[in-house]
Amino acid sequence: MESHVWPCHPRPLPDELLSSWLTRSAMANNQKISSIIQLATGKRTKIAQKYIDGSLPISFLSGFSRCLAVSENRLRNMTLDSYAGVIYEQSSLRSKRRGGILNAGETRHHLFFQQYCPACLREGTPYYRKIWRLSCMTVCHIHKCKLLDRCSGCSHPVLVMANDSKNNHLPYSGDFTDCHQCGENLSRAMSAPADSRMIDEAAFYLLVMNSGFTLFHSNRNWTYSFVFFSLIRLLMKLVYDRIGISSGFKVSSPDIDSIDCEGRYLAAKVIVGAFDKWPDSFINLCEMWSIRYYELETIQKILGYIPFIIERDLKPIIYAPNLPPSEESILSAIHVMRKNKLRINQTTLNNFMGYKCSEKIIFFLKKEKLL
Repeated sequence: MESHVWPCHPRPLPDELLSSWLTRSAMANNQKISSIIQLATGKRTKIAQKYIDGSLPISFLSGFSRCLAVSENRLRNMTLDSYAGVIYEQSSLRSKRRGGILNAGETRHHLFFQQYCPACLREGTPYYRKIWRLSCMTVCHIHKCKLLDRCSGCSHPVLVMANDSKNNHLPYSGDFTDCHQCGENLSRAMSAPADSRMIDEAAFYLLVMNSGFTLFHSNRNWTYSFVFFSLIRLLMKLVYDRIGISSGFKVSSPDIDSIDCEGRYLAAKVIVGAFDKWPDSFINLCEMWSIRYYELETIQKILGYIPFIIERDLKPIIYAPNLPPSEESILSAIHVMRKNKLRINQTTLNNFMGYKCSEKIIFFLKKEKLL
């Protein structure tokens, strides 16, 4: 065997994560992943294996391509960077954060970022899909079941490359789909059936991903897919916040990319059909869950701007500016309060009219010398 070529390199499968393929390659050669890295770079290089799906360093591309006989473009497509311009517009320059990707799990405190479908792992050559790292994907549209994000045996998170690092010197001898913590085979787990509407919605999301854009029925204008998925992510966040409040616990600005699979499933189920009849279905969802226009405007924090589908199609219908009360309405309110023998001051009048602290009410009371 040549010193610079890996003897056995399994062909990357469609939509396979880089961590999944590297693990399969190492196991096929009865070696450690660290050996592949050393062979590819020509030296002992330390690389945090949990970050390798996010973005493969450019300096590693040519080395991996050479020793594993895979093109650099194919390697790049196996990382989550390939979703740039599709799921998110671009990574945060400071933190490499990718909106819509479950990369919050790459921190020490949030490890539940790798989802999987047991039925998929049982079919043919098992591998972990890239789409299982999307926060909007909570079901398998092929097997019509919910995705899982932890071992059914010990409830530990799924870490694809962790089995390789269990022993510092010997290659891993278990199955590719074994849990790194307890050894339970993840492919044998039972997954609950998914709502049929969620299955159709997942297929629709995949269609938008593959197209790179989507059309809205009201005007037939196309919209970039990353704008669409940014709006999906925002909707899930707003709905999840309300689900938490209605359940009796306060949710403070949840990051939908860091919550567990079950929580995201509940939020995704609520917004099913929001884009079916644009903008009517979307507006009905906003009214049902008391979603205000100013909350939709926060998408500007994600994209840097407010998409035209929000500003042009939604704002004229659901935007309700906080207008001050008229003098006639204030006089009418005072008349009703006096008739019911209620005490009149700026606090009681504001509360009666549904304002927190209206300057117009205070000015009117001073003018009429009621303060």
